[in-house]
Amino acid sequence: MLLRGLFAAALLLGAGQGIAAETPKFHPIEELCVSYKSSGQMMEGEALQCHRRFGHESYRIETTTIKIPGMSQTQKQTSVTIGPDVYAINRQAGTATKNKKSDV
Repeated sequence: MLLRGLFAAALLLGAGQGIAAETPKFHPIEELCVSYKSSGQMMEGEALQCHRRFGHESYRIETTTIKIPGMSQTQKQTSVTIGPDVYAINRQAGTATKNKKSDV
């Protein structure tokens, strides 16, 4: 539910930009989600990567925990991409920033 809420909020932010009816196809599949889980001696986490409209819109939600004896730190990162705009959402602080995608 939170994932869909974040994605819907980012779509509303980008709605006023007039996305063309004919969007570019960055991926051959129209819509998909992939869930990852990782673990190791000092780090573990999970991520959810989803996209729709053939990759024109996507989001990634990551939670990573770094464990060092006597200490543990969890990082939560969320990013939503709509066309050239990338929204980085800090779930712990409740803030977000908007940037343009770089062509690297």
